[in-house]
Amino acid sequence: TKAIITCRPEYLDAQAKTLLGPNVSDVLGSQLMEWFVAPFKREQISTYLNNPEESVAISDATKSEMGVKAKEQDDFLTANRALLELLSTPLLLKIFVGAFPHLKEKFKSESNTLFSRGDLYHAFLEEWFRREEKKLVDSEGKPIPELKEAFAEFSQTLAFEMFKKKVNQVMYNGPTTRKRYGRYAEGQAADTNPWSEWFSNNDAEVMKARRGCPLRVVGGTTFSF
Repeated sequence: TKAIITCRPEYLDAQAKTLLGPNVSDVLGSQLMEWFVAPFKREQISTYLNNPEESVAISDATKSEMGVKAKEQDDFLTANRALLELLSTPLLLKIFVGAFPHLKEKFKSESNTLFSRGDLYHAFLEEWFRREEKKLVDSEGKPIPELKEAFAEFSQTLAFEMFKKKVNQVMYNGPTTRKRYGRYAEGQAADTNPWSEWFSNNDAEVMKARRGCPLRVVGGTTFSF
């Protein structure tokens, strides 16, 4: 018996039979069953927030600090029922944990805010860009002008292009000519590979902007959000 467990079923639309094995016959394929995990209950969300990954070794002091943070997150959800109702899957709950610092600051200044899924994604990206900006600035030892803007532009233009092409993943094996994206595109040569403007390593500015994009990389040649 083989099983695929995912909170991103859109990735399996055309691949499920292949992932279960290269020799799945049509007869066997017709016997495949699809099950759906029920949305998280309130107590399950609290359990998730209060339990770090078991594989990570942490000190008692860190455990205590994480416990305080988890209670703060749990209390925040209690005060924001609309946001709580969104956190029904592992992916959205993980995004909430990453976005929490930004959401907390926004709630301080706009206490009547009713958070939407769009607010959750926006807060997650703001926190992601902030962390990646700090890493890059620390590594280079100097401020980098408009870095967060470059991260955002790169991510937005790539996401929109993937949306237009109706793909969830990008396969990239190399460019044929040099090309830039967005505001850097003027005067550059055309490229027969449509993804080179995001994944070519021929342009230092593009490579720097790509470092801030929340991409998953598989095998060095497959990319997805």
